[in-house]
Amino acid sequence: MTTNKKQPKNNDNNRQHNSSGSRRLSEGTDTNRQRQYKNLTLRLRAYSNTVDAKLIIYLQKGNGVSTSKEMVLQALRMCWLPLAYQAQANADVQISDKEVRQVGLISCHALEQHLAYLRM
Repeated sequence: MTTNKKQPKNNDNNRQHNSSGSRRLSEGTDTNRQRQYKNLTLRLRAYSNTVDAKLIIYLQKGNGVSTSKEMVLQALRMCWLPLAYQAQANADVQISDKEVRQVGLISCHALEQHLAYLRM
């Protein structure tokens, strides 16, 4: 029997620990780190008899391990994060070529792992 292992999340930058050690979502600016949030609102609609509708239903239900938000962010990171890093490096935002390459390799590895999972 195979088990789904939860992948490490890269979205912990929007959570803070409170005095009891539990996590809560913080809003606006994280005062401990002096960072501001970037927001993207995404709304998907599809006719009910399409493959996109099947995908939306699956994302709404989750996969038992991750929430729909985590699933979407994981897919976006695998496909688009290296290009986002490259664009930032091209815009002279202090990102080295080594860092861009490392993010690209990590994304390729994640894609290869996902392909292996799909093949099973």
